[in-house]
Amino acid sequence: MRCAGSAKKIKNANRPQHRGPGSYQSLGNIEQMAVANRVPEINDLRWCQSLLDAITCVQQQLQAGSRHSESINCILGKSLELTGSQAGMLANISGGEPCRLTDVVPASRSREDALAAFDEIARSALQCGRHVIVRDPEAGNTVALPLSIGSVVYGVLVLSMTARWQDDMIESMAPFTGTAAAVLRQFQEDLSAPQVDAVFDHLADGILTADNDGRIESMNAAAEQMFGYSLDELVGKSVRVLLPEPYASRHDENLAHYRETGEIRIMGYGRELDGQRKDGVIFPMDISVSQIEIQGRDVFVVIARDITEHKAQQQMVELERANTQTLELLVRIDAVTGIANRRHFDEALTNEVRRAARDQKPVSLILCDIDFFKAFNDRYGHPAGDKALGAVAKTIEGCFQRAGEVAARYGGEEFGVVVPGADLAAAAELAATVHERVCALSIPHSASPISDHLTISIGVASAVPGPQFDQTQLVEEADRALYRAKGKGRNCIQLAEPGAKSKPLQRVRR
Repeated sequence: MRCAGSAKKIKNANRPQHRGPGSYQSLGNIEQMAVANRVPEINDLRWCQSLLDAITCVQQQLQAGSRHSESINCILGKSLELTGSQAGMLANISGGEPCRLTDVVPASRSREDALAAFDEIARSALQCGRHVIVRDPEAGNTVALPLSIGSVVYGVLVLSMTARWQDDMIESMAPFTGTAAAVLRQFQEDLSAPQVDAVFDHLADGILTADNDGRIESMNAAAEQMFGYSLDELVGKSVRVLLPEPYASRHDENLAHYRETGEIRIMGYGRELDGQRKDGVIFPMDISVSQIEIQGRDVFVVIARDITEHKAQQQMVELERANTQTLELLVRIDAVTGIANRRHFDEALTNEVRRAARDQKPVSLILCDIDFFKAFNDRYGHPAGDKALGAVAKTIEGCFQRAGEVAARYGGEEFGVVVPGADLAAAAELAATVHERVCALSIPHSASPISDHLTISIGVASAVPGPQFDQTQLVEEADRALYRAKGKGRNCIQLAEPGAKSKPLQRVRR
């Protein structure tokens, strides 16, 4: 890295990327490999062999001539491979704080949220002086392992995976973490000014320094490539030339605020904003900002990563998730009426019966059937029949908006409604509302022998399920009540008879 002065200490040095061949997987492949990996039992021969291989690989980084960027990649890469973790971070210790060297975050997770969580758990491990485990049902199980030799901690390794971390697994990794600590110790001892420049110029992330007025003083090769400028073109110019609006104006506001108050608003890492290349192309980037002291004056260090590819992968994951949710919704929606279908109805009934049995509360079922619908189709045609089905369906659905209530097309011209928490009397009142509103549609039905407009018959049943309750009982009682409504001339409501005996698995045929 070419700069006006040499830095004594730089926090939050970001991820190097392994480019050449080696005995370990490059970080670009780790994410896919870790997802497929299963963590073996610690007393399993495969685990022992994997642990030995990992230790051997990391030990090789202690040899003279090892490149620091490869050593950093090796530690995290082997850690992910060994444990089957999907995400992770390696940090060294500077000023008692964890300073990120490299990380892997899959596209399915928010990078900003993941790094913030990793930073928090790393700090917790440093404070208590031992490993810390955080279990999260969404983000997985994350462990922070201090990398120490004796009482001196040289770094923190953070790993996240879906499997549960076990104390015996962590204890068995002690030889590996000790070897990794030795590599980090050597890394810190070797960082003379020329070596700092060499390391930074081989980092995949762009690094630049600026003075208190926001004027650029230095940048590494990755930053030149990222923004399309040479160092000579940018030295002495404001950082705002690398930012599009509104970020350029915000930079000026933050700089003015710093001059007035001494407060820095953008310290830390994992912040996303847009960058602008020399050719005007705008791209998303993740930045880290630190303040260091060089020869008695404060200097800002900005570490930038082009996350265009990460964003594209994240958008692809989100699109696939949205498509999956849409498909799941479609398979539960009736194509003709637009309300829930039989599959959704069956799932809702099962869930509500189980909940009612657990809470010892009632659950009711309302079955509705359009009267003389075959004659309607014969008279007006199937397109008009589908339109009438849709109107009736939406009217029924509109009567049930409370949580857990599901109105569905049960089959043909029949509709079913699951009503949790309602006893027979309450369900009867709701059924009366349905009957009234459907009649109010006044859909002409000249082929009906009982009315000049479309009508419905309704059967209602309710129960407080016990542990062995069979939900088919509730369906058959409601079905039997509906059959009685049709027997009484249709266009009416009938309630299930108290103490009625159901015939298992046999629905009434009409």
